[in-house]
Amino acid sequence: MFLFLIVARLSNRYSNPQRKRGEVEKRDPMGTDGRSAAMAAKVAEHVEKLPPVPELVLRLRATLSHPDATFADVVPLLDHDPGLSADLLKFANSARYGVAHRVDSLREAVLYVGMGHLAEFVSTTFLERTLMTTYSSTKGMHQYVDHSRAIADRTRDLVRRSGLAAAHQERASLIGLLHDIGRLVLMLAGSTHMWLAVNASPESMAKFVEHEQDLWGLDHCIVGATICRKWDFPDIFATAIEGHHGPWTGAQVCPEAAFVFLAHFKGIAGIDEAMARAMPEPVFRQLHLTPKDIAGS
Repeated sequence: MFLFLIVARLSNRYSNPQRKRGEVEKRDPMGTDGRSAAMAAKVAEHVEKLPPVPELVLRLRATLSHPDATFADVVPLLDHDPGLSADLLKFANSARYGVAHRVDSLREAVLYVGMGHLAEFVSTTFLERTLMTTYSSTKGMHQYVDHSRAIADRTRDLVRRSGLAAAHQERASLIGLLHDIGRLVLMLAGSTHMWLAVNASPESMAKFVEHEQDLWGLDHCIVGATICRKWDFPDIFATAIEGHHGPWTGAQVCPEAAFVFLAHFKGIAGIDEAMARAMPEPVFRQLHLTPKDIAGS
């Protein structure tokens, strides 16, 4: 199933004459020597082995998707997972919420975190547990986790600067946390080292994807989008992750992908001038940001 999805995404990408910014030149995505087909099969095998989203997490996400969901609907579900409940209490007692007293009940924790943020918290907790369980012995894992968390935090801050509501900030943060998960699978399937977009320039972001395409015939953006679909994340997660290395075509932009793209450069001295050259001004207007927002710490 997942091999079919990966090949389908590659076929769609290369058959589109209006290539997105950063995509490699049109060519046969499966190659002529079978190398790419073999890599796609290995990737599909690794994706298939990823654990499914637990039934409890699916039930919580389904419950929280209803606008009339209440504490009475949610707290009994949380009671079934002591680990998740403990994580939620720890989160509610963190400095982020500035609670003057210790939060020691699930109902109160949900009150402070908010029903609107709880779905993203549950998904984030599942993701981090899965990564640390599945890839705990993977060389470079700590670097990957640090990078992903940094991008998640910067993405949230950029969305906040753009004026979007807190619910959008949490969703964008989770997309940022997930953005490179396809790279983990490619690394394992290709038996190679971790390769992260750290200290890259805006112009070089596309080269990361080109390098993967040249090496394996597919890229981590497609693989990450496939994983999002396996885990039943909303469609915008797959769309944003597939496009986060080239989030705009002309003046058209996927905002969630663009926020993750920009998060890679946030706080770099002098980056505002480079971003002004790299990203069209209409795209900045759509995001309600300026190049100086990217340079800000």
